[in-house]
Amino acid sequence: MAKRGARKQKVKPQIALAPTQEQMLQSEYAETVSPEGKRFVRVAPIDSLRKRGTITEEQHKALSRFRDLWIACERPSPKSCLDMSPKGNGNGGPLPRKLAMQSELQELECCLDGLAHITRKVAGEDWSLSQWAIHISGCKGSGEPVCLPKTNALNNAIVDIRFAANRLIARLA
Repeated sequence: MAKRGARKQKVKPQIALAPTQEQMLQSEYAETVSPEGKRFVRVAPIDSLRKRGTITEEQHKALSRFRDLWIACERPSPKSCLDMSPKGNGNGGPLPRKLAMQSELQELECCLDGLAHITRKVAGEDWSLSQWAIHISGCKGSGEPVCLPKTNALNNAIVDIRFAANRLIARLA
């Protein structure tokens, strides 16, 4: 038990460690300040593409919609022993809202056709275009010390993600 009349100690803001060099090579990070202290937040690749001007604002909105649906439908929700909420809606099936989102995601993936894979990886799973290009065609040179994507494969990935975003725009309009 605490002593009577004891003062509460002030909680010092924690200073976050910067991402490692390997993490910085994999993706972009933004520094934010909150009441708890400094934090480093990973920037989604589609946000980086928009910031660099690789995709337009309208294409970014379409890819963001796809990303939101993909996260809601495909990523597993974190589970906690402290979660006291009911786990079902009575009949053991998914909630109607989730069914509607799954249906919309499936429609968007159907309109993407062969571009669904790159869209899932870049918009949903946060792969960079470089990671996609390396996945498709391998590394330029020997891969030592760093594996760089082949230039033609990277250019094709840029064209593919733009084309996929334009298909999403047409479908969402």
